[in-house]
Amino acid sequence: MRDRFCSVFVLAWLLMSPGCDNNGYNSPDPDELDHHSHLVVMHFRTVNHAADTLGVVSVTAGSGYLLARRDAARQLSRTSMAPAHLPVPTQFVYPDSQVHTCSTYIDHYVGYQSRYGGDTTHFGEMDRYGTWVMEMIPNEVGATFAARESASVYSYEIVPVPDTVRPGGILDLDIEVDLHGLLVWQPSAAKYNMYPENHIHVTQR
Repeated sequence: MRDRFCSVFVLAWLLMSPGCDNNGYNSPDPDELDHHSHLVVMHFRTVNHAADTLGVVSVTAGSGYLLARRDAARQLSRTSMAPAHLPVPTQFVYPDSQVHTCSTYIDHYVGYQSRYGGDTTHFGEMDRYGTWVMEMIPNEVGATFAARESASVYSYEIVPVPDTVRPGGILDLDIEVDLHGLLVWQPSAAKYNMYPENHIHVTQR
C-alpha cells in the first residue's frame, strides 16, 4: 500500500512539474546549443555640452546588457535573449567630446538560430517567427553634475542597436550621446529620467 501511494505521488509530481526549463519556454536555452563569443567594442562620444542646462558631467551604468527581443510569441514562447553584458561600470556621458572606448563580449548563438530559422548574419535574429531587435539596457544608472552632486537616474532602453556579424567577428559600435535633453528632472517623482530616444544614436562600423 505504501509503495502504491509513493508511485501515485511521484506520478502526480511529474505531471505538475514544469521540467528542467522553469521559465516555461518550449525551446532549449540557447546556451545548450552551439555558440561562440565575439568582441564588442563601443566608442562613446558626447556632443552638445553647451545645450545641457543641468551641468551633467557623467552618466554611468553600474550594470546592464544587450538584449535581443521580439514583441509577440508565435510557434516559440521564447521572446528575448541577453547575449552580452555591459562592462561594469559603463560610462555613457563624458565631460568632453573625445571618443572613449570600452569593450565586452557577445555570444553568437548559431546553433539555436540554425535550428529555428534565425539569421546567423545577425547576433540577435534568434528565430524565423518574428522581427527581432537588439537593445542596450543600462541598469543602476547614476549621474554626476558640475556642482559635484550625484543622483540616480531612471533610464529607458537604447534601441535599435545594429548587430550585423562582420567577417572579422567584431561588433564595432559608435555611440553618440546628445546632451541636449538627454536627462530631464521630474519634480513629481523627485528623480531624473534619461531619454535615449533621439539622444543616443548607435551605428555600426
